[in-house]
Amino acid sequence: MTRPRVYVDTNAHIPYYLSDLFGFLATYSVIDLLWSDYLVDEILEVVARVHGPGSVKPRVAQWAALRAAFPEGEVTSENWRSRMADASGVDDDDLPHQAAALAGGASVLVTSDRAGFPADGLARHGVLVLTPDQCLEELLLEDPLGVAETLVARCAMFRRAPRSLDEYLDVLARSVPRFARAAEVCAHGRDLGGD
Repeated sequence: MTRPRVYVDTNAHIPYYLSDLFGFLATYSVIDLLWSDYLVDEILEVVARVHGPGSVKPRVAQWAALRAAFPEGEVTSENWRSRMADASGVDDDDLPHQAAALAGGASVLVTSDRAGFPADGLARHGVLVLTPDQCLEELLLEDPLGVAETLVARCAMFRRAPRSLDEYLDVLARSVPRFARAAEVCAHGRDLGGD
């Protein structure tokens, strides 16, 4: 099975646990994660604006680790700028993300902003536009063991709550409720440490 190449839009990186999960799905080889400096800069700017400047430091550390772990996932500004003509939509701020997804050979672009990412335009280039919930549900269907192992392994690393898999899924349910419910059923069905 070929791993999907996934570009995750800024809005799907703002909930920390959701962003963290996409990083760990890449760590456990469920996906190939694509990113650009434009994306990282925008994430840090939005986090500072929404959650305050004190919230930026953990994100800087998160992205330093992701950059170091997945240098091959970087879509350079030179590469994404070369695909800007293929991007379309109502918000100019979204066009560099579309262009990066195209330049990086993404099979999936994950976003909660369906209006800003016309599915038809990206589909012409072989890129599927999915919400975070849809993407994670698809990954769970395609690779249930890989996703379940990622969830269990990540949960075991937390030093404070969420400490159990059920607590972790409760936190994820705030952003991706359908996926969290499906993952809970999968975890309990496979006896993967849910409470």
